[in-house]
Amino acid sequence: MNIQENYSALKAAVAAAAKNANRDPRDVLLLAVTKSVDLPQVQELYDLGVRHFAENREPELLRKTAALPKDIIWHFIGPLQSNKVRKVVKNAQVIHALDSLALIERVDRICGEENRHPDVMLEINISGEASKGGFSVAEALPAAQLAASCKNIRLTGLMTMAPNHAEKKVLQQVFGGLAALRDRLAKELDLPLPTLSMGMSGDFETAIVCGATVVRIGSALFV
Repeated sequence: MNIQENYSALKAAVAAAAKNANRDPRDVLLLAVTKSVDLPQVQELYDLGVRHFAENREPELLRKTAALPKDIIWHFIGPLQSNKVRKVVKNAQVIHALDSLALIERVDRICGEENRHPDVMLEINISGEASKGGFSVAEALPAAQLAASCKNIRLTGLMTMAPNHAEKKVLQQVFGGLAALRDRLAKELDLPLPTLSMGMSGDFETAIVCGATVVRIGSALFV
């Protein structure tokens, strides 16, 4: 793998997609997902200037936060089990996938105990697939109201996952649907919700056109 070439190509692709949508490329974060790689590859990306990295499992998050530079901003993007909350909130500054009211309350309580104040997102199951987690569109408002009322977490937006290998029309419906829902919630809550975490290696360009502010890129970085 040539990580430097991959990263340069992906940065250029993200910038091109943003410009095609009349957006500032600086408004889109290329989040490096390192769940499939070991410490030297992460360090190489760090040496190229990357500071935002993501893990989806608590053991890998803990292993990498302990071994790598302390100015890395770690995102936790996987399903968060209740018994893993304390370790995750002590090591991640951003949590992408709060998917139940009980989890929102637990994360907020433990953050208070640990004096941590992460940015958080609600996971929304826009596609309605049974295999995917997250709140339904109908459940999004009460979930957002609860998260916004919490004292120790900061609700910044929404995240979703599109169906695997979906056609562009379906991707546009999913990503556009999340953007529309975010706009509605922001208006109803009178709260800025700047973050839309959507799009991965195979569909990030469509996500950017639809308004993504964070694209989660793993396999395309490390091929």
